[in-house]
Amino acid sequence: MTHEPQADPFDAAPRPYSATDDYLAGAYTGPALPRVAPACVAAVGLGGIGLVLSLLYAFSSLMPAALQLVGRLALFASPVLALAAIVLGHVSFVQAERAQLRGKGQAVAGFLFGYASLIIVFVALVLTSGGSGTPGIV
Repeated sequence: MTHEPQADPFDAAPRPYSATDDYLAGAYTGPALPRVAPACVAAVGLGGIGLVLSLLYAFSSLMPAALQLVGRLALFASPVLALAAIVLGHVSFVQAERAQLRGKGQAVAGFLFGYASLIIVFVALVLTSGGSGTPGIV
């Protein structure tokens, strides 16, 4: 195709319209979005579950007796999930940044949930270790 600077593009003959089944074939849909790093989704999921469990432990003394046992059991699962969310969040943030993937915000939310979960468990342990031999178990 040659470019003629004197040719007027508005003088070109119109192309006949032909209806096809794929009417969006020539439509501009924009650039393809980069894929989401799967570890980012896992980090925010683990962090969210860890945060819920840490809040369950922190407020277990306000619950009925049947739920207090569940709250105390959450003491053991919450830090494990929080540490997994922190490590996975930091690793997936770096991977998403290097590979130009989406999901960096989810990775940040994951490790922030993990840190918040650890802080809540630590504060709840300090507040509940009044006089019993085992801290955190009232």
